[in-house]
Amino acid sequence: MIVAAADLPRTAATYSHIAAIGIDRQALARLDETQLRALLEHAGVCGRVLLVDPPGRVADLMRQRAGCGARNFVASRSWQEARTALVELVGRSADVLPDERLLGSLLPDRGADVRLMAVYLGGFLLIFLVLMRVRRPRGAHLAFSVLATLVAGILWSGGARQGFVAWAEAATTDRVARYASLERATAKGRGGQLLQMQSLDRSPMRISGSNLVLHWNRVAAERRFGWTTPVLQEAQVYATGSFPVEPGLRAVEEEGVVTVCNRGGGPSRPAFLRWRGTNYAVPGLAPGARWRVDETTPAAPPAPQLQVLGRRAANRGLTLLQPLTVPANGAVGRAWLMRPETAAVEALPCSA
Repeated sequence: MIVAAADLPRTAATYSHIAAIGIDRQALARLDETQLRALLEHAGVCGRVLLVDPPGRVADLMRQRAGCGARNFVASRSWQEARTALVELVGRSADVLPDERLLGSLLPDRGADVRLMAVYLGGFLLIFLVLMRVRRPRGAHLAFSVLATLVAGILWSGGARQGFVAWAEAATTDRVARYASLERATAKGRGGQLLQMQSLDRSPMRISGSNLVLHWNRVAAERRFGWTTPVLQEAQVYATGSFPVEPGLRAVEEEGVVTVCNRGGGPSRPAFLRWRGTNYAVPGLAPGARWRVDETTPAAPPAPQLQVLGRRAANRGLTLLQPLTVPANGAVGRAWLMRPETAAVEALPCSA
């Protein structure tokens, strides 16, 4: 489909419905600042963009801003060349973020409340039977039953067990990371509840839950859910988005040895490296510091985030996994940033 430059999207979100876009030099010159920013943001989240005979400065800027190591950005010299490139670009596999099921594997087991209730009821019955068989003061059964009821009321008197996790991905040369987040709440009591669920994104893609109403507080940058639900009813909020990333850990392989170095301006937190199908624990590094791993280095112990890393980085070569700190429900949420290494050895200072 051919559209005029004036009709091109003015927000990056609008591009999500477009498989690929090709723009020539004349159309680029007609884009206003808002449209150009939207195009750059779309490229930054791995959107498929083809520029025909672009000015060198524009091509370089787009290549720098393009996500996924710029694998979805193509610059051609003519429309004849562009038609073939566009077909190839559309045929590339989509860079899909983790879905709710995969993100859910990073959250605590949602059967915890059910097990707690089963243990509590089992303990209550056991003690009650013991009291039935031994001598006891008058009213012991009644007192024990009242006490058990009070304790149960405290444990399941309302509120919700809430969890948050986010998984972000960006090549080590990218300036923007794409992410998917999952927020889950399980009711601990009946009646109306207010869930203060915060994530990285203001616009959830999918919300699942009975009698769940979303309220957005623009001033406090906070999402609240009014929820009327039975005990152990669950609600989920799945969202996707993007955020800027700074230079950080880099990795390079030379002669059977991988060197990880910190190219950021501050110390790095402990992370993980996936190399040849094995995961290794990377210690925290000061700016400019290095750490080396070879085939004699012990592998990292199994962990849920490493299982997800194995699925997401199966064919990506050297890949780093770094922890993130994000605000979620007034606390620190679980979040991970996966960064496949894309730079050539000669361009990487780790090997110096």
